[in-house]
Amino acid sequence: MKKIGSIFLLLLLAIGCYLILAPSPIDSISWKPPTNLGYTGALQANEKLDNLTFINENICVGCEDVAVDPAGIYLYGGENNGNILRLNIATKDHQVIANTGGRPLGLHFDSKGNLIIADAKKGLLELNLKNGSIQTLVTAYKGEKMVFVDDLEIAKDGTIYFSDASDKHDLSQVVEDLMERKPHGALYSYNPHTKETKRLLDDLYFANGVALAADQSFVLVNETGDYSVSKYWLKGSKAGTREKIIENLPGFPDGISKGEKGLYWLTLIAPRKQLLDWVMDKPFLKNMVVKLPKILQPKGGVYGCIIGINEAGEIMHNYQSSKPKFLQISSVQQFGNRLYLGSLEDTGFAFLDL
Repeated sequence: MKKIGSIFLLLLLAIGCYLILAPSPIDSISWKPPTNLGYTGALQANEKLDNLTFINENICVGCEDVAVDPAGIYLYGGENNGNILRLNIATKDHQVIANTGGRPLGLHFDSKGNLIIADAKKGLLELNLKNGSIQTLVTAYKGEKMVFVDDLEIAKDGTIYFSDASDKHDLSQVVEDLMERKPHGALYSYNPHTKETKRLLDDLYFANGVALAADQSFVLVNETGDYSVSKYWLKGSKAGTREKIIENLPGFPDGISKGEKGLYWLTLIAPRKQLLDWVMDKPFLKNMVVKLPKILQPKGGVYGCIIGINEAGEIMHNYQSSKPKFLQISSVQQFGNRLYLGSLEDTGFAFLDL
């Protein structure tokens, strides 16, 4: 028994030395998050999200975003293995129509009926639904590779607004990016006519969901690492400026999309954790945490939350679930009186009737 105890102590000592002395993959800085107010006030906890319905619970693995075709017949999702899946909403028939060879995240139709894809590994892509061909639109900016293309929306003139969550950390390093607390994210525009890419905003803390105003006057972008949503003005006297419309959210904002009647639908993929907020102003500890095996690194909690906001960031709708049937809801797309939902990790096509 003494021998076993000695071996155990030596193992603990070795682990401790590794955590302290081994180089860290991040060089984090101190940040003191605002006090988490939790699901209170306009975000009062409820169980309204329990009313969601599955179209098919067993297909579409990790369809982080979904897109409804303009006629409302088909629902599209991008699986975690690169597959683009098409589901007939009425008949529930489904088929794989393409594979990006990467990890498709954001999806949106352009005016020609092509499906534009924000792929975390491959960049900004165009899928021709008539012949199944995939064309690469953007992978870099001024010679600098985009590491984590995340979400997009398309203007009436064809301009594609899209986010690069991080120019340093890839899809497998989300925890590293959040822990480092350095603004590696950016918001871009791509003109399909001139093939020109512009950087509209940089220094974003994990740039995520993107939504365009109905009048095209501004674009919204989520900062998952900052618990906030920002508005970037495209037109008017404020053009080229940015303002935060929501701050100090009780969860991690993921997808955002334009709804109807001036609404924007925002998902909080996981609730904030007290331990994570506590460690954020302790760089030494954060640098050690990310040296741990992935299985031991911090993980998001389980909680469902979708909110509808107006352009000023005021909360107009609030759907939550403490024991969600559909885990890690990462996107919402409105079509008529129905919200179609995507999930980063779970399986299935689901919707919520308003």
